[in-house]
Amino acid sequence: MKMRGVVVFFALLPYAAIAAQSADFRAETNRYYTGTIDGKYAFDMVLSVEGDACMGSYYYLKYKKPIFLYGKCSTSTFNLQEQQRQSGYTAGVGFEERGQHKTITGRIAGNIMSGFWHSSRNGKSYSFSAKEVDPDKRRILENAVGTYKLSNISAFCCANSMADYTKNAGSWGATGSAISDGRREASDDSFISERDQHLLSSFTLQMDQSLGIHLFSGQQLIANFPYASGATFSVRNITQAEDKLNNIGRIFKYEGINSFVGNVVHISTTDEFKLLQYVPAPLQELSSRHAISVDYNPSAMQFQITIISEQCCDNATLYLSKQQ
Repeated sequence: MKMRGVVVFFALLPYAAIAAQSADFRAETNRYYTGTIDGKYAFDMVLSVEGDACMGSYYYLKYKKPIFLYGKCSTSTFNLQEQQRQSGYTAGVGFEERGQHKTITGRIAGNIMSGFWHSSRNGKSYSFSAKEVDPDKRRILENAVGTYKLSNISAFCCANSMADYTKNAGSWGATGSAISDGRREASDDSFISERDQHLLSSFTLQMDQSLGIHLFSGQQLIANFPYASGATFSVRNITQAEDKLNNIGRIFKYEGINSFVGNVVHISTTDEFKLLQYVPAPLQELSSRHAISVDYNPSAMQFQITIISEQCCDNATLYLSKQQ
């Protein structure tokens, strides 16, 4: 792909579970909680912890509207800040926002978090209590029912060059970067054609009450994924023999596993339909033979669709955010 004369290749971004080459790629796991504020406002919460930073979201069971969190967590204490959803928000992205924010602070003892929720308006505080629970796929996806629109795309090739598609002020733009002489350098912004502007804006995912997933390009239904209690795997056109030849073992890491992989709920891996014709023209330079992985990230409350090329390292991940 070329962006105003600068060659930009594609590489996989936050979804490390797809491309991770180490055996411990499943170790980066969300922690799930259920609890109450003031003893009566029930909520579900999911947190991802990296070092002493923790990020995620919670929602009141009555409203099921995500409230994003970022802060510090140790083995014994936590200090979380409620955040506004940032443009292009993805799991693993978080920072301390300036100004007045509602906060949650307290102590951790075993699988129990206890402390106080603090108002940023009137200075009042209310008791906060949460208990860590085992993840339940059906419960998590029941709270994800709704319509999701494409919010951004991240892509890369050969682990040295990257491209990002984001929407700002109602218009899509693309930026790229590449490693040159050991340094990562940004390229010029890329022009996105009117066709691709329309294509990106029309991409939609819907999860219905049966927990089935439906992908649309405008009004055109392009794929269905029915609910399954475990993960599904249906890669048939890219064989294990080809895997050895082309170094695409990451596709087969999902075969035979359960639904929870890293920080996502894995729904399906398949090569039974072609997604490339529904993404911008530059991404269509990925191999025409590819698999896709469909996943849900509870902490970011986003669906992720990753295109996995048969060509070693070419990947692109589409992030879809819920419409409120």
